[in-house]
Amino acid sequence: VDSASSSSSSSSVISLSPPSSLPMLIISLEKLCGYIPQTREDYLQQKHHVEVALYGAESLSDSDDSVLSSLHFSKHASELLEFDIAIHSDTCFSEISNTCPEQYSTVTISYPEYILVNNNIDGDTTSEHLQKVSVMWKHILRTHPIPVVERLLKYLRICNRDMQWKYRMALYLRHFTRQELFFKKKQSNLRFREEFKLKRKNELEKLYQTREVFESQLEDASNKLYAMQQQRNTTTKALDLASETFDFLMPSTLVPSNCETENLKQTHFGKSANEIYAETLVRKWEGRLAKLDELLETMQDDEWANEEGEEDSLIFDIGEKKNDLSLVDQMLGMIFGKLTLKTTKEQHFQFISLEHQAIINEWKAYFGRLAPPIDEDAAVTTSSKNNRTANDVDFKEVTEYVLHR
Repeated sequence: VDSASSSSSSSSVISLSPPSSLPMLIISLEKLCGYIPQTREDYLQQKHHVEVALYGAESLSDSDDSVLSSLHFSKHASELLEFDIAIHSDTCFSEISNTCPEQYSTVTISYPEYILVNNNIDGDTTSEHLQKVSVMWKHILRTHPIPVVERLLKYLRICNRDMQWKYRMALYLRHFTRQELFFKKKQSNLRFREEFKLKRKNELEKLYQTREVFESQLEDASNKLYAMQQQRNTTTKALDLASETFDFLMPSTLVPSNCETENLKQTHFGKSANEIYAETLVRKWEGRLAKLDELLETMQDDEWANEEGEEDSLIFDIGEKKNDLSLVDQMLGMIFGKLTLKTTKEQHFQFISLEHQAIINEWKAYFGRLAPPIDEDAAVTTSSKNNRTANDVDFKEVTEYVLHR
């Protein structure tokens, strides 16, 4: 995760070199005008009308007001793309040489140098500003170090959405990816923490079982020592009593002195080897039990401290519900829904379905989850309130979720 984050941060630096290509629009004259021009003169006339409508002037070079031309282009290009009258292209593809009647069906239009961009997701026009198209396109073309994110960006680049939509979606997708990396790291830490807690719990159980064994051994050793001490005390008392009772019957020369009697007691009736060994065992088990209690106290204090902070783990709940579309599903739907149809509809939708599921599986395998979906009721409310197009509402909800989740 750390390497991916550092790679993502380093890749956020935009080079000063120009982009490898520039975006273009390919407009269908049949869909726009209702017919395909049959002559070059008619074709050039229709192209002229398209340029005037898009740029607000006869051509991009004739427009003196960059703000006015950008405003015209952004608004009308978005409408053409929305209603499938235009499709996305770029300068990497060969321009159509309009010399044959069959090739009069489309008009290729270049983007102006600047377009009007609104970074405020609430639609406040006071935040609109001019943005250089080449810089925006470089942001969109910038590769991502995580394969599944780059795979999604690949389709974002070629989908038939307007430049502002692609630019903002690319920025927020990278922002969303950074949040998912942060979540992944937190989840990894939590899993490590849970594994550590489980391991420590098992260790505590084993230590408490060991303590019971130590206590049992100490109790056995203490009982044996006590029995030996009682036996020794009984023998000592019997010896003292015999000495006092029978001393007068023995010749004085045979009666040992008091000093000799004490030595005899210590030699013959003192601690036996078994008693000394029993005392050693008692001290050994007492020492082991004291050290074990000290270790248990430390580990138990840590366990209780972690239990107090256990609520923190709830913050990083997976947040995934079965049978619900995730945020990634919604992004893919908005992108795949505007891909150019190059095969039959059946083949196209089959490809989209397979690719959609493949990206979902790869995303979940890498990040460990699929982010929760956006509240559809909130999207409907926002749509009616702002009276914006369906595309703007969808993207607004995505960006609101990414920024404020």
